[in-house]
Amino acid sequence: MALAPDRLARLMPVRQQIRTTQLRYGRHPELVRGSRTPFVRRAELRIPGLVLAESGDTLVDSRRASFQLFQAAADCSADLVYFDLADALPSRPDLAGTIREFVVGALRDIHYGPTLTAVRPHPLRSPFFEDDLVTLLGTVGDEVDLLVLTDIESADEVKEIQTIVRNLQRGAGWKNAVSLQVEIATPRAVLAASEIAAVEDVVSLVFEPDAYARTLGVNCDPHSWQADFAAVRQLLPTVAAAHGKDAVDGGTLVSVTSSDFVDAVTRETEAAVRHGFAAKRVRELTEVGLVQAIFTPSLDSAEAALGRALTYARTPASSFAGGREWMAAWSALRTVRLAHAAGVLEDAAFARAGVALPELERLVRAQSQSHS
Repeated sequence: MALAPDRLARLMPVRQQIRTTQLRYGRHPELVRGSRTPFVRRAELRIPGLVLAESGDTLVDSRRASFQLFQAAADCSADLVYFDLADALPSRPDLAGTIREFVVGALRDIHYGPTLTAVRPHPLRSPFFEDDLVTLLGTVGDEVDLLVLTDIESADEVKEIQTIVRNLQRGAGWKNAVSLQVEIATPRAVLAASEIAAVEDVVSLVFEPDAYARTLGVNCDPHSWQADFAAVRQLLPTVAAAHGKDAVDGGTLVSVTSSDFVDAVTRETEAAVRHGFAAKRVRELTEVGLVQAIFTPSLDSAEAALGRALTYARTPASSFAGGREWMAAWSALRTVRLAHAAGVLEDAAFARAGVALPELERLVRAQSQSHS
């Protein structure tokens, strides 16, 4: 039905307003989980920076025990290993320098292959923070993919640390960028989670139940913490995804010696997948395979996701009505990336599709920009 000419003339300014609004917000396409995260992973394995020997020559035996664990971590095929300086041995601050030395040696002398390597330094307010960052990044910053930040209370703190890390990498002559992962473990951090996720170098948020429980003055039940803290825990995947980042669930707190340890790991990991977490923290080498298997897509779902991503990438932009196609395509692409990293989708699958994974990702991003 055509509008009358006089009415059409009166509505032309509104049409222009609509076009201006579309142009303004079209520059900011919808974001989904992981669309601004440069890597995928399923299990994040915590490794203490020092294993203290109980007898013999403390330093010599501790070095031997520590490097045995470091090598085992490299051999277990975890997607990500993070060396914990902050809580490696909190009762022995006199060993902070030794812990740094051991972690430098682990990153310098042990080959981790495709495993991502990360460091969890002491908190910003700790007297050890400066030496942790300067020593680790200044010496082996080229081997660090991720910095795990603990006891963060605001986005401003993260921005300051981001600048420090960039300056350290530049000053040391390293070419790689170090991403940031932020633990959400205090009430203030919960309230600031969205602003923290918006910081450029932040790639993920982590829920840390033990520390969070302490700030509330309540017990952290190893069997029910996911449900007890559901209101906060389940907020993080949504907050992170709103900025194109992802969220990592806390580690299993049930003792490895408990008869229901495997059941607890399985139950918690399945819940993490259902609730939109990208990965889960693990504290034991024996957890890695189980957690990663639960996060791994099946071959059928991976092949279907590859087909959806390809269809989107090759469809003319004029065929799309809005951003939902991009959101679905990126979710499919994330499944493809994860399946490839897990070995479910091999290079032959991409050869049959006629496109390599990096090119597919480029095409999906370009397509989203062309109709945004």
